[in-house]
Amino acid sequence: LRDEPGRIAAPTLVLWGERDTLLPARLAPLWRDAIPGARLTLIPRARHVAMFEEPEAFAVALAEFLGS
Repeated sequence: LRDEPGRIAAPTLVLWGERDTLLPARLAPLWRDAIPGARLTLIPRARHVAMFEEPEAFAVALAEFLGS
């Protein structure tokens, strides 16, 4: 996976749970930086499955990204 993210050419939003214990939030900037032009949004209070744990915050972040 180290080489693959750099090949992504589509607009990309990296959504990450701020309290993720499986993949800690400190890794999120590494993924953002590995994908050209990617944006990062940390979802407060969310762990690994942000779309279920904080659906409203997830939806707002996704809608803002899609609207930009």
